[in-house]
Amino acid sequence: MNKSCLLVGYFGFGNLGDDLIAEITADILNQNHHTISILRYQPMKIEKKIKMHGYPSRDLISIIKAIQSSDTIIFPGGSIFQDRTSLKSVFYYTLICVFSKLFRKKLILLGQGIGPLHSLTSKVLTRLSYTLANMISVRDHSSYMIIKNWKLQSKTKQVPDIVFSTQSASLLQKQIDIPQVTSDLIFILRPIPQLNHQQNIQYFSSIIKHLQTYKLSIKFVSFHKSYDSDLYESVQKHLSLKIPIEYPASLDDIRALYKNASHIISTRLHGGILSLTHGIHPLLIHYDDKITALADEYHLSHISTNHATLSADDVHILNKYLQSNAFISPTNTKKIQLSHNLIKKAIQENLYLLDKQVP
Repeated sequence: MNKSCLLVGYFGFGNLGDDLIAEITADILNQNHHTISILRYQPMKIEKKIKMHGYPSRDLISIIKAIQSSDTIIFPGGSIFQDRTSLKSVFYYTLICVFSKLFRKKLILLGQGIGPLHSLTSKVLTRLSYTLANMISVRDHSSYMIIKNWKLQSKTKQVPDIVFSTQSASLLQKQIDIPQVTSDLIFILRPIPQLNHQQNIQYFSSIIKHLQTYKLSIKFVSFHKSYDSDLYESVQKHLSLKIPIEYPASLDDIRALYKNASHIISTRLHGGILSLTHGIHPLLIHYDDKITALADEYHLSHISTNHATLSADDVHILNKYLQSNAFISPTNTKKIQLSHNLIKKAIQENLYLLDKQVP
């Protein structure tokens, strides 16, 4: 039966990872013939592609109208219940959950990452939102342990991030296509919250200096232009270099960029996930638990951000990564094959949950 589904999240702000979550979820729902609408800050390309209705996410009347017009309210992913940036977002998303239940709508929290939650108010509101949900899935073990502490595990599953579904149609049928051998390196930066601006410049500059010792064509890829661009420009100015910067706005843009890459270094979670789904093991720069969780679960190399320069251990890890074949292949080690299987499982679980909760 056709259902009307409203997507809720940090959408339309120019953050590629969050916007891809919306695009992928909408595409899956559209394939199953559901009517889709979305709360977003500004219009998105996906609205025309799938012909879904967009509502302004900062207008209370529009929010209420969007909820009333829908059968099912879906939060399809991201770490939206967190107070590292502000308490406002926790209040905002809790309000939408409360309105959803007041209007007797089905509420699905799909592929969520919980936290960080520092204040008691954030913890109380987030727990309320999760209690109101009909179904919950979280994308990492630490989020699941929070759910368990709240005694909500009976309606919760742990499944990987929905961005793992980017190759859903092909990956369920065959192995990931092996990219052509190239010497292109994609570097996805974002400011590290634990470092100040100058320390961020020094840290990423030290990595690029090391990359220059290899015969690699380096390309910057920004997942959030308004948030990242100052860092990209400052690093280039510091090094007196001109490195190409790409600003992908869709999954098609990402596929075109990743197709020619031999190695990918990512400070962003979804940059790493997309690397895996496109057949390349990334090197992750970890600054919080979600990056560490991805590295641990998929057995990925990673370097730390404990200091404003690379440590000797980090240099060793970086060298080992750059000197290796990063392509995922059925003939590679059992560790790589495990990642293949985990990716396929992630896709199947995400598709299953969406089909089950929106019949």
